[in-house]
Amino acid sequence: MLLDNFPPAEIIAAAPDALALALGEHVSAPHPLASALAERPLSGLAEACSRLAQRPGTPVRAQYYTTHHFDTAFAAGVQALVTRRFTAQAEHRRFCGELVLRDYKPADFPEFDMPDELSVTGELNEFGYQFVGEENSEKVIERLENVRLNTFGRLLYISRQMVKNDDIGLVANIIGGLGNAGARTEARLLYQGLNLNPVMLDGERVFVPGKNIIDGPLDETNLSAGMTMMRRFQTPVGNPADLSARHLVVAAELELPALKLTHQLGLNITVTATPLLPAQRWFLFSDPEQHAACVTLKLAGSTTAVMIERATSFKDDSHVLRARADLGARIMGRMGAVRGGE
Repeated sequence: MLLDNFPPAEIIAAAPDALALALGEHVSAPHPLASALAERPLSGLAEACSRLAQRPGTPVRAQYYTTHHFDTAFAAGVQALVTRRFTAQAEHRRFCGELVLRDYKPADFPEFDMPDELSVTGELNEFGYQFVGEENSEKVIERLENVRLNTFGRLLYISRQMVKNDDIGLVANIIGGLGNAGARTEARLLYQGLNLNPVMLDGERVFVPGKNIIDGPLDETNLSAGMTMMRRFQTPVGNPADLSARHLVVAAELELPALKLTHQLGLNITVTATPLLPAQRWFLFSDPEQHAACVTLKLAGSTTAVMIERATSFKDDSHVLRARADLGARIMGRMGAVRGGE
């Protein structure tokens, strides 16, 4: 038994790595005791916390749930699982860029009328310049208004019996689902915006007939028209955007036809299907590395989308985890986005 050979503090320090190993995660440079503790990670951690909380010289055994050590180690141990499940579920992030916000306040993100090409400059000639951020220095073409992060969360209670029995498989299924839930929430925010087709600063909606709308089903002809439209879309100063279509996002019933179409044509286009779009609706998006038509929002300094934290329960002696997610997703503008469907 580990407690007979090692102090409780060492076992508690090994618990996050042990839990991650028991949940099937890869841990680089794990704690030396992690492998042994992974055989019974929950009950072993509980016993170490009880031993650490026991007052010297008293025969009364302390309960593990009266200390913060179990909560903290447990939350740290399951974080990798939740992050992995979020990443696997968040297929919408394939075609999204990332926008970092400093806080939770609403913010505006304008698109400026700025040159999108470089001018020829002689060896001793003065370089042309343009101020950014000064009043009246740029003409605002489009604007994302009231862009903000929203906080989502859930409490999860884990009973003492589950800890005592080391039901690690059940824990994996329950806690891993928090990652899936966070990804589905972010996807819902994004697709709600796409379906809403918001109004931009110029008074027109994001998707406008003649600019980036194809009124027709998903077939070779309409897909070609969408790709051409994305190439010829004019930038704010009138130059062709010359963007390549790299992502085809379709309603659920179009998944197989879309996969067959891109395969038969040999196109370098990734297909993403979702049940959150109207029937027969499809979108073309550019590569976010080239131009991000859609973005997910991130709080500055955060390292993961869904954070698992310790929480306090005043109801009973159950262990409580809190899943917290600061999420947001928006379409940025017209460039790099084409909507199709009847």
